[in-house]
Amino acid sequence: MELIIISGVAKVGKTTLANLLAKQAFDLGFKPVILPFAGPLKGEANNRGFTKEDKPNEYREFCQVHGALKREQDPNYWVKKFEEKLLKEYEQELSDLKENKPYWQRVVIADDCRYENELSIGKKHKACTIFVSPGKRNLDDMKGTWRTHHSEAMATAIENGDDDLLSLFKYVLTNGECIETLEERVRTMAPIWIGLQAENNYTKLESAEIVSELIDIFLDDLNKEEEDDEEEEDDTVYFSSHDRHS
Repeated sequence: MELIIISGVAKVGKTTLANLLAKQAFDLGFKPVILPFAGPLKGEANNRGFTKEDKPNEYREFCQVHGALKREQDPNYWVKKFEEKLLKEYEQELSDLKENKPYWQRVVIADDCRYENELSIGKKHKACTIFVSPGKRNLDDMKGTWRTHHSEAMATAIENGDDDLLSLFKYVLTNGECIETLEERVRTMAPIWIGLQAENNYTKLESAEIVSELIDIFLDDLNKEEEDDEEEEDDTVYFSSHDRHS
C-alpha cells in the first residue's frame, strides 16, 4: 500500500490534485482510495445536518470548533481515527491479494493535511508528502477571517517562508496556472509519487537555503566573467521566493 499526503492553504487545489492523481493511479493498475484526515469529522458534521454543499458556513464552523475541541482533549484524536481507517485499507488490500482480485494494491491519498502530527503519521507509514502552492495565483476569499484559523497555520507559515516546515515535505507542486498544466505535471510525476518509478533526475523543490547557495555560486561566476572580460554585456537573472516552488 502506498500513502500520499497532500497539504497546502485552503482552495489551492488539493482535492483537484488528489482526483487527478487517483485517476493516474487507476490507469497504472492501482486501486486509488481518497482518505482525508477530516473524514470522521466531516461524517459527524453531516450527521448533524451540516453539509459542505448545502450549508458551507455552518459546516466549516462546526468542523473548526468541534475539531478543535477533540484536539484539546487529545491532540492526536483525529490522527488516530485516520490511522484506524488506514489500517483497515491495508487489511482489505491483503484480503484482495489473497483472493487474486484485480486492482488489489491501494494508493491511499489524504488530500487535507493541516497539522504536523498528521505529517508524523505519514512518516510512520512512509508516505509521499506533497505541498501544493498557488505560486503567484490569487486564491478566492484571501481575506476571509476563517483563513486565520489554526488549521491554516502550517500551510500559511510555509507560504510566508518557513523553510523548516517546508523541509517536512518531499515535493512541492505549484498550482498557479491552468488545469491542463496541472494535469501534465501529475501525469509526469504520478509514477514517481506512487513509487512505481525511480526518481531519476526529478528532485525535491529546494529550500530557500539551497536556493541562496545557488545564487551565491551564480553571482561568483558572474564576477569572474566580468573580471575576464569587462566589455562583455551584463546578463541579469532575477530570483524570487516562488522559484523554490517551480
